Amino acid sequence: MEFKNFNERVYDFPRLYENIEIVVFSAVSFFLPMVLGHPQLLVGSVINALIVISALHHPFRKALPVIMLPSLGVLTAGLLFGSFTSHLVYMIPFIWIGNALLWFGIKYFYVNKKKNIVINSIGSSFVKAFFLFSIASVFYFSGLVPQMFLIAMGPLQLGTALMGCIIGKGFSEVVVRAL
Repeated sequence: MEFKNFNERVYDFPRLYENIEIVVFSAVSFFLPMVLGHPQLLVGSVINALIVISALHHPFRKALPVIMLPSLGVLTAGLLFGSFTSHLVYMIPFIWIGNALLWFGIKYFYVNKKKNIVINSIGSSFVKAFFLFSIASVFYFSGLVPQMFLIAMGPLQLGTALMGCIIGKGFSEVVVRAL
């Protein structure tokens, strides 16, 4: 598979707007899980929307905080899994990879290859969820994480990624019209 330039964007914004957007997205990515904590469906959908918007608007180096900070926010707050938050430590590097898979899927197939956003969103969401569910399954059967991680890292990840794709694409369209 040939990778084109991952600095390519669907929308070209002024540099000031781009920098402000990524700072705001980074802050929201870190603090939203701390402030809201639950429900994971809402928090995860917003976080995935920020990842999708970052794929549409930003190069990878600028998107890294949005990819990495949400799980650190959850860990810092200790809210999402309550007493199970310590088990999240095992999953964090894989959550980063899962978020990056969603970002790269959107960037590669929609931004670079100009493929249909609906098919791309479904495919990228399934890849992220399948990856995280596979890792959670290995950890569960190894006794490292409780069974609840299978739901949180499988079907729930799929749902929040799909919602994030819808929200992210919609947000981007609104911003483009406003600017």
